[in-house]
Amino acid sequence: MEFTHHQEEQVLHISLSGNIIFEDTHEVGNFLDGLLEEEFEEAVINLTGVTGITSSAIGAILDFYSQLINSGRKMRIKGMSDKAYKVFQYFKLDTVFPVER
Repeated sequence: MEFTHHQEEQVLHISLSGNIIFEDTHEVGNFLDGLLEEEFEEAVINLTGVTGITSSAIGAILDFYSQLINSGRKMRIKGMSDKAYKVFQYFKLDTVFPVER
């Protein structure tokens, strides 16, 4: 699992890749929590390189989303594999925040 980020004006671009399993959840959560200190209006999480994702890792993304909303910011997901998209659909996350395939 790998993750990176960069900022373009007020948009924070976050890329996650690899197979994100239960054991990675704490690391993903810490990474995302650390980004909350940055100044931005919208976070865009790119999941193009994600080959698999567990519900606990999705929970870390949901926690990040909740904190963003509470601070008046936005988030969207873009670029995900069919496998990851099916997981997001199963949990109806595509109805919680924008998901672009």
